Amino acid sequence: MRYTLPSFLWKFKFRTVEKSEFRSLEYSDFCFFLTSVDKKLTLEHYQIQKQSDILPFYYEDPLITKNYEGVFDKDKEILKVIFTGSLNYAPNIEAAMFLIKNAEKIQNVLDTKLQIIIAGRNPNQVLIENVKNGGLISIIPNPSKEEMDTILFESNLFVSPVFNGSGIKTKIVEALAHGLPIILSEHSFIGYEFLSDYIDKVIFKFEDGNLPDFISKLELWKNKYRETSKKIVFDEVRDIYKKYFSFENVEQKLFSILEIYHKKGKK
Repeated sequence: MRYTLPSFLWKFKFRTVEKSEFRSLEYSDFCFFLTSVDKKLTLEHYQIQKQSDILPFYYEDPLITKNYEGVFDKDKEILKVIFTGSLNYAPNIEAAMFLIKNAEKIQNVLDTKLQIIIAGRNPNQVLIENVKNGGLISIIPNPSKEEMDTILFESNLFVSPVFNGSGIKTKIVEALAHGLPIILSEHSFIGYEFLSDYIDKVIFKFEDGNLPDFISKLELWKNKYRETSKKIVFDEVRDIYKKYFSFENVEQKLFSILEIYHKKGKK
């Protein structure tokens, strides 16, 4: 039996959280937020002014301990498109179903032997019922960290058709770390606005829920990368990852932000 809080306790819980958040803001000297959207909504909601900035984030380099050079010689005839996430989370279920329902259209657009991979924790029953592994689409349930690394390195394209939900989509930076160009929804791009210079180059953004726009971005990606070797694409994407999400970059940005704040405090 699954236990849930009575409705009046949920209201109490959310009120307590709201009060705690307000006090945290009120007594803070400086605030970090994950995205500009989070910053704007939070400060407006609590009607408070604070010195603040966006917290740069770091994703551990998957090549630190492993070398995946060999994947560039495997399955050259199969184009692998991948989506990852917690597959019992409603927005990710919706995203996976978007791919499942449009799998044949995707294959027709890319016009090649295709495998669509959906990998993640605890796949919802509705996904399992709509997929027969071994066909155009495969579900890989609960892969280990090592298995996920291998799956990502062996893929060609990461797709994120997520249209709802909160929080920054960490799977985007994970894809970049594994050298994958990305087709993503506007919603998935929240928090990554600083990568706007790479739109229609390495990152291809489509309007939420708009299938024709999604298809057009698939065609754009195909025209750009169809004849390009996986190794060249991999290095191009990895350069973006190293520039923005390496430990050195995050360390430098944090010190820069804190130094600026420290100088302002002395005035």
